[in-house]
Amino acid sequence: MKRIIALLLSVLLVIGCSVIGVSAQSDKLHPDLEVLLQKKAPDDDVSVYITYAIAGKSVADMPSWPDRAAANAEYKEYRLAKQAEIQSVIFDGLEVTVLNTIGDNSVIAYVKAKDIAVLAPRDLVAYISYIDLTIEEEPESAETMSSTEAKLLEYVKGKGAMPPYYTNYEELYTHQNAEGETDWVLLYSLGEGAMPWYVCGVYHHRVILRSEEWSLFALGIGLYDAKEDTFYDLAKMRDYDKYEGLAEAIDACGKGKLLGDLDNDDDISIADCTILQRCEAALCEYPQSDLVGSYSYKYEDIKTPLRYYSDFNRDGERSIIDVTCMQRYLAGMTYPVG
Repeated sequence: MKRIIALLLSVLLVIGCSVIGVSAQSDKLHPDLEVLLQKKAPDDDVSVYITYAIAGKSVADMPSWPDRAAANAEYKEYRLAKQAEIQSVIFDGLEVTVLNTIGDNSVIAYVKAKDIAVLAPRDLVAYISYIDLTIEEEPESAETMSSTEAKLLEYVKGKGAMPPYYTNYEELYTHQNAEGETDWVLLYSLGEGAMPWYVCGVYHHRVILRSEEWSLFALGIGLYDAKEDTFYDLAKMRDYDKYEGLAEAIDACGKGKLLGDLDNDDDISIADCTILQRCEAALCEYPQSDLVGSYSYKYEDIKTPLRYYSDFNRDGERSIIDVTCMQRYLAGMTYPVG
């Protein structure tokens, strides 16, 4: 589906990591930016949208920490000073417009495509810990879209979003009423303005992990209510009962991984209960895949405290209680959560 030429070139130049940077004196472009130049938009005056994170200290590094209010005030001054430094060093001589600041240290701006060749050799690693660039192209005509996608395009434009308005659009499930009319659609789409941090969300039994949070749907999954003609972010929904079959559709949608799925067959079954029982009885070891990915070491930072996929009741631990909860779920019975 042709809507944009989206070059999401995530240059993870985090301080402390072993990353190859581009020095201010180097005339060799970073390989990702070189690709960007090779696929440059036809018109050099077209906008290249940038989302970047300011490298350096965090709120917790401020002298007044752990006094959060005082530390936040100090960090605001620090961030503004760093932003001014980036403007004078990295963007010096370039036509740059800052459109928005997201959270503590993420910035949305745009430059002209012709200026990328000037920007690329500069010492990004010293000032920017994350950068994401996208070349704009005209969105697909609404006439060739599904009715739900056309509504989404209208919706994000109405919120003042920047092109590209969204990417990776996919309709996961369409629910129809007794008359055969669509009443809601479960969909997946990423919006502009990604924020680079670890995020974990649990939708019914689906665990969604991302290294970025998006402004459209935080973890990419949303719902279109055809009756109300509006969109909802599943990350902000706590009750699925309003939409018949929504919980089951989430589990069947295929995004992320299911809680309790220890044999990795994208299903919750008695076989998973057996594996969990054997692990608890020390007859076998928990599979490495039971850990919630590399996010487990960021446990204190994620929104939902979840370390193991076998933690079916989401109490923070994996135990024989989770076996009981899974068995009750498979039998159609209720079980405690949290």
